[in-house]
Amino acid sequence: MNDDTFEHKGHTFSVEVLDDENDPPWEQEDGHGPVTKWVGRAKRPGEWLLCSDHGSSRYYNFQEAMETAKIDGWDAPPYGVGTKGEKALRAVTADYEWLRRWCAGDWCYVTLHVTLMKEDEGGELVKTDFDDYLGAVEYDYRQSGFWMECAKEMADELIRQFEQAAEDERIENRFQDAMANAL
Repeated sequence: MNDDTFEHKGHTFSVEVLDDENDPPWEQEDGHGPVTKWVGRAKRPGEWLLCSDHGSSRYYNFQEAMETAKIDGWDAPPYGVGTKGEKALRAVTADYEWLRRWCAGDWCYVTLHVTLMKEDEGGELVKTDFDDYLGAVEYDYRQSGFWMECAKEMADELIRQFEQAAEDERIENRFQDAMANAL
């Protein structure tokens, strides 16, 4: 999907955004209202149309989601404002909109592959052996999206590993120098 670089804490990283075939969010995560399978029927009372394609539709059960939201205390921005019912309505509406955007292809799940880069002898950026993968990341095609926060957290860990390896190498070299000079 995407292969790009970004700067983080004085280091350059490559980030590959790889397709991640996953189930729909309502099937793999808790905290969503009920969604029907693909059905060839009209909307029922208490349902909202989530998406349709070639005569089949998926419906979001708004009525059941509201009942769950009130019981479980769902809320959405601005958090803590309003009655229990108002909070539930905001949360259910936000949940429906998030799932609708997934159905419309506005976001998807991806696997991130982040690699620490360094300059070679010729000054070209090359990948190092310090890399990591993270799957099932929400990707909304924006450079500043949630996926970039995940990539930066992965970069923090790669920096830590790189610095630890450099320190280990420094200690090993000092030991080798001390051994060579002692002979």
